[in-house]
Amino acid sequence: MKTRTKTRTKTLFYLFLLTFAFILCPLSFLLVSCNTTEPPPVNGNDKPKPKITLTVDDTSPTEVWLNLITENISLPDTLKLIRNNDTVKTIELFDSSYVIYEDSLLPSQSYSYQVTSIEYQVSSEPVTAVTMDTTSHDFTWEIFEFGEHGNSILRDVAIIDENNIWAVGAIYLKDSTGANDSKAYNAVHWDGIEWNYIRINFPTICGQPNFTPYPANAIFYFGDGEVWISSSGDKIAVLKNNLQQSQFCLPSEVAMSINKIWGTSSNNIYIVGGNGSIAHYNGTSWRKIESPIGAGGTDVDLRDVTGNQNGTEIYISGYSTDYSKSVLMKLSNNVLNMIWENKTLQDTPPYGSTVNSIKLLNNDLFIASNIGVFRKKLKYTLPDKKLYYPPRWVYKVTGTNVNDTYSVGDRLSITHFNGSSERQVFIDYSQVSPLYSADSKENIIVAVGTKVENVLYHKAIILIGRK
Repeated sequence: MKTRTKTRTKTLFYLFLLTFAFILCPLSFLLVSCNTTEPPPVNGNDKPKPKITLTVDDTSPTEVWLNLITENISLPDTLKLIRNNDTVKTIELFDSSYVIYEDSLLPSQSYSYQVTSIEYQVSSEPVTAVTMDTTSHDFTWEIFEFGEHGNSILRDVAIIDENNIWAVGAIYLKDSTGANDSKAYNAVHWDGIEWNYIRINFPTICGQPNFTPYPANAIFYFGDGEVWISSSGDKIAVLKNNLQQSQFCLPSEVAMSINKIWGTSSNNIYIVGGNGSIAHYNGTSWRKIESPIGAGGTDVDLRDVTGNQNGTEIYISGYSTDYSKSVLMKLSNNVLNMIWENKTLQDTPPYGSTVNSIKLLNNDLFIASNIGVFRKKLKYTLPDKKLYYPPRWVYKVTGTNVNDTYSVGDRLSITHFNGSSERQVFIDYSQVSPLYSADSKENIIVAVGTKVENVLYHKAIILIGRK
């Protein structure tokens, strides 16, 4: 009886172990197979692949700018720039994005570019950059002189089209009796056939109904048929389709001696003038913009203003009458910042002692100074490029594109830069006469100034150059 009981107990024990094994084994398998705390083994072919992307961002007649972006490449890395199947540059890359600059190229040429990583043995897709063509240095010239007594002068000009050009200043003629007329004509208008003398009226005294054709100082055309002309003081006349519509004085809080006008429309206008004065008009009201402390606050005469097409970035320059101070400033998001400043008669890099004039063309700011004409690429943090040294003092820089810019100045000099080289396309060595301003459009340039006959007699002068 005792033996049977032991056997039965042992049998039950083995049945229990067998049952437990059947339950435990599938559960163990399930726990092992569903465990996600360890990543699955990585296939070497699934690793992120290194990648190089190259795109053409900008060109000039002799330059190319390329955007380089790398992915899954440990930095620093050494890259090769290949142009037309030849390695032309080795790049030590410390950032995943980089701007490659190439110069000394030929105008109107196609160049194939590719970038290769030496360590990773990976290359970008080839891209083709086509450099811009140059523009012609060959001009035919017409010269027009105005004035019969006194000191006649033209200070600014605006081209609406080749048959619709305005120039402003002061031109003194004789009256119908042959006597000297003391009341100047302050504008001339080209209608495609001849120049017509115009008197633009300004308020004689602000707040009173009388008008006087004071000498004019600045003009700007807004592209919608509207032209603004300023006196040498604080007065402005508005023309529409070549007819004067109105005239007014600046509000007292923004009053200044106006030197230049610029804007994107008649509802977005900037004016600059003496003693660091800057004002903005939004189509309804005027607002004074304070100069930075570095501008001297009140003693730097601001002489030029330019901006981009949407009016989000404005550039302003000027210098004092004794040339001891000069500034270049940028206005963006209603904040005015100093880009460059000189407080002595000595040169301050990179522009020297004075910035004389500025012109923004697309993303390129052209800067004329006492030591050269420079180009500042606003898209990149690259050093400014000195394009050429003008042989004469420059009063104005203008142009239509990076391959078609002009600087005008003393001795009736006009220098043209075609994107590759400069040429003095007009000069009168017999004259000490200056050209004070210029405007250009397509294949025409118009420059204005004064021709010195003697101490008591100056003629106003207009030069029209056509390619």
